[in-house]
Amino acid sequence: MSPSPHAIREQTPWKFRAKALFSPTVLVRGDAYFRQRRVHLQEATPREIRAVVLGTEAWRCRVLELNGRVHLECNCPHFRGGNACKHLWASILAADKAMEMDVVNSLNPLTAPKPPPATAPAARPTPTPTAKPQAPPVSWRALLLDADAAPREPLPADRWDGAPGHYLLRYELDLRPGAVTLTVIRQNVLKSGEPGRQQTAAPLHLIEEPDLPAQHRAILELLLVDRLLMRTSPAAAFERCPLSPSRLPRLLPLLADMGRCRVRNNGIGVADPLRRGEPFEAALVYEIDPPSLEKRRLELVYLPHLRLGDRQILLAEAQIFFSGTPLHCLVDGALHALPDLSPERLQALRRARWRIHVPKQEVRALFQTPEGARLPLPESLAPRTLPVAPPAPCLELDLVDGCPTAARLWLAYGDLEIACDDPRPAFLDADAWTRQERHREVEQQFLDRLEALGLPAEAGGVSVSESSLWALLERLEPLRGEGWTLRTRDKSPLTVGVLGPLRLEAGGSGQDWFELEGGLVFGDAIVPLPAAVRAFLRGERVVTLENGGLGVLPEAWLQRHAQALAFSLPLQDSEGSEGKGKKGRKDALRLHAAQLLALDEVLDQADGLAMDRTSAEWRRKVQAFAGVAPPEPPASFHGQLRPYQQETLGWLDFLGAFGFGGILADDMGLGKTIQALAWLALERERRQADPAHRGGPSLVVVPTSLLGTWQHEAARFCPSLRVCVYAGLSRAARTELAANFGEQDLVLVTYGLLRRDLEPLRRVRWQCLILDESQAVKNPDSQTAKAARALQAERRLCMTGTPLENRLDELWSQMHLCTPGVLGSRAGFEARFARPMSQPGAEEAAQARALLQRLLKPFILRRTKEAVAPELPEKQEAVLRCDMPAAQAKVYARLREHYRGEILAAVDTQGMDKSRFAVLEGLLRLRQAACHPALVGDAGAASGKLEMLSRVVREVVAEGHKALIFSQFTSFLALIRKQLDADGIAHAYLDGSTPAQTRAARVAAFQDPAGPPVFCISLKAGGVGLTLTAADYVFLMDPWWNPAVEAQAMDRAHRIGQTKKVFAYRLVSEGTIDEKVLALQDQKRDLAAILDEGATSVLSSLSREDLEVLLG
Repeated sequence: MSPSPHAIREQTPWKFRAKALFSPTVLVRGDAYFRQRRVHLQEATPREIRAVVLGTEAWRCRVLELNGRVHLECNCPHFRGGNACKHLWASILAADKAMEMDVVNSLNPLTAPKPPPATAPAARPTPTPTAKPQAPPVSWRALLLDADAAPREPLPADRWDGAPGHYLLRYELDLRPGAVTLTVIRQNVLKSGEPGRQQTAAPLHLIEEPDLPAQHRAILELLLVDRLLMRTSPAAAFERCPLSPSRLPRLLPLLADMGRCRVRNNGIGVADPLRRGEPFEAALVYEIDPPSLEKRRLELVYLPHLRLGDRQILLAEAQIFFSGTPLHCLVDGALHALPDLSPERLQALRRARWRIHVPKQEVRALFQTPEGARLPLPESLAPRTLPVAPPAPCLELDLVDGCPTAARLWLAYGDLEIACDDPRPAFLDADAWTRQERHREVEQQFLDRLEALGLPAEAGGVSVSESSLWALLERLEPLRGEGWTLRTRDKSPLTVGVLGPLRLEAGGSGQDWFELEGGLVFGDAIVPLPAAVRAFLRGERVVTLENGGLGVLPEAWLQRHAQALAFSLPLQDSEGSEGKGKKGRKDALRLHAAQLLALDEVLDQADGLAMDRTSAEWRRKVQAFAGVAPPEPPASFHGQLRPYQQETLGWLDFLGAFGFGGILADDMGLGKTIQALAWLALERERRQADPAHRGGPSLVVVPTSLLGTWQHEAARFCPSLRVCVYAGLSRAARTELAANFGEQDLVLVTYGLLRRDLEPLRRVRWQCLILDESQAVKNPDSQTAKAARALQAERRLCMTGTPLENRLDELWSQMHLCTPGVLGSRAGFEARFARPMSQPGAEEAAQARALLQRLLKPFILRRTKEAVAPELPEKQEAVLRCDMPAAQAKVYARLREHYRGEILAAVDTQGMDKSRFAVLEGLLRLRQAACHPALVGDAGAASGKLEMLSRVVREVVAEGHKALIFSQFTSFLALIRKQLDADGIAHAYLDGSTPAQTRAARVAAFQDPAGPPVFCISLKAGGVGLTLTAADYVFLMDPWWNPAVEAQAMDRAHRIGQTKKVFAYRLVSEGTIDEKVLALQDQKRDLAAILDEGATSVLSSLSREDLEVLLG
């Protein structure tokens, strides 16, 4: 059987697998470290190398092969800088050597390990051998350091610079036809300081000296690289190092700076030592040969010169030229660079004997070239110089997708326009043979002005760091007043738009919809607001104007207002749009009155605002609104409203004044029912005092469990209100009652009866529609939500402590019921808010969140207990972790393995949506098993949670406290009640099947100090609408996906009226889905933060990765 490719690769030595990762210089240095035995291997296998390499410090190296790729690690500075280092290459060579020796040893019987001796028979004890003396312990120095690494006297800093008793390094550059060589010479220096014997030295041996000065090291590295490129052994001893022409431009300045290099040309010394010329760069200039100026001569002759500071010499007088880029030359033994001269032009000048002949009739042609314009001309042949006015500046911007990427300064000298970086010193008119000098000082002032604005000059143009065209033009706006022109590369002028005049008209009957007409003004051009908003939301930052120019959208203004203005724009493939059936003009924005509240700033900024009568009245009402002022509580209210509850009356008045609805979202336990009753009583008194005040009955829709609460609270605080309960009656009785709704102030109905008896309820024009625990209509497609939307009402109010539980569209559903249109259509809300905000951290999410909060601010009133009821006792939450008994753990493990395989396989094959029921079933069964094995059919196993609860509740009751026990599973509550009976603890019970009257009686009994000390409650049935302040301990038996539901349960006890500190405990079975549900909740609490609350659910947004965590 042939070996696999992986096995073949492992048999390949490391050096062949990894060599391509190292530079030639590093290979040479690593080879030297390996030969110097600096590597101490810790592990050497075909898959991994670990070693310590001794250099300036002990460096730790690791080489690893993963998935067919070699990975390198070293803690040295060279590797941290992003380069493979010599320590790693030395480790690789040492590992290959060690593994090669292991193979040899395994094949050599003489070196194979001997088998252990046979055990002696037990019946015949062997004599004790004489003890051998133990070898002394091996010193760490012998294990970690080389033999010659013992401490020594520090070396002098000038050891290589001629220190007595040491060395002096020198170099000799030998120039011969077709070859350049460099010899490294090491000269001994006697202790007396006299020069001693000198010898050539191999760079490879010298470069590994740790104290070698950096300048010498740089020179030797270049020599070694040259020898590697020439396929010559770098370690071989040599007297002369051949140099490639490409290496000379780097090597020559180093040698000149050292001042220890002698240069010989064909054996004759020309520089000793070679030194750097001053200045180092020589400028190439041309001078006219004087004899060629004579009139009888038919041509001009130019002689090339080198300008060296204050002096010039003929180029032909340079001693030696060195090839490469740039060229270098020797002048009087000094090295100079020639950046203006290419090797090709040097050869051409040499062939022309260092003279350039130009026929005089071709002087004009020469002078029109950029090179010729810099040459001197005799006055008789030079063009006549004319005066010219200073230039006008123009900044040209390069745009990519509307964003500036580069800029260039252009200068308009009359009708002639040139780039600022044009090298010509003047402009030539060849026909008239005249010349105009540029105003260099004025041009520099323009560049300085740009730099002061943050646009410094750079090669080929002007640097632009601003990615926003609008922001850049805002910064450059002062230039327009200074006479500058701003344009694009295609010469289109750039203009920043500003908001022009607006016109506001009512878009239909009443004050629900308005049409806003106007646009952004770009000089003489106008772009309608709809077109500008659409372009901005598409990511465009410029628009093409009717005059052909480019209009720059005002980015900051649109970033603030575009999303709000976009409510008027229809969405593609939407399920509906705002104001359906009432399409407005193409160039106008159609907005809901509530949305205009968020755009009041836009109306103020307009360059003029025209309005029709309805719009003007609405505008005056907005401007006259001085803020929410709490009215005096109604005289018929029996009780004392807290300040924040009185503020609610003012907020409800504000909504009524503008015809809006809202959501009262106060924290659980702050008395939302009392606030609503107080306002209804206030409205009743206003109707009685003013017959013109519109009146009629109000309808309150509540869960069945809260019917008694509303009846009791109304009778207690507002006894003057005429209240009837449209529930618990026969159909005939309900029909008779419906006929007399007009005689009532308040009608109470359950959500279930609302669906069944919608017809008689929808025929009434209710003064106010109140939906208590309005999360019941969170699903806009539910029959309950559709029935609620079908009701007629002057005002609408939703009441809930958790307006957001699972999805953002739950908020849309409730707001659409209260104030239809304020958040746009459902499809529009999904596109503008839900979809962007599903990607937390993205810029679009932050913008969508900010706009949504801005729109909701007037319509949602939410206060927390901490903010408005600081006198409430503290609530302390904790987790009780329960160990599962062995039998329960076995049941749980069996279920987990079963459902993990089944659910993940279903998700992989069918996707998350089609596997939803399988997912829900699996997670439900695991949660039940974590509570009690009996819930999944194994009644014989005990429950860790039940044991923990029994022990803790006995202590709580014995100390005189009362406790609430919540569970989602009524079957688990039955087991808990059985345990309470066994413990002799009296208790009450409530679930969804408990009749309303029985519920009220059991709540009253528990609240009585003489009543039962424990109340077992179904989480869904008793999590809302109950006041159970007699309890100061709350036990949540099974973590629920939605922490808001748990918070509601805890707030049955922690609410106004509580005088004791409340302790809330979540019971969690360790190592089960309970722990992972808690962790997953913590990761996904962002949704409801829009309303500054932490209630959200994770179940609707589970991913496959989440499932792996839950089922892991």
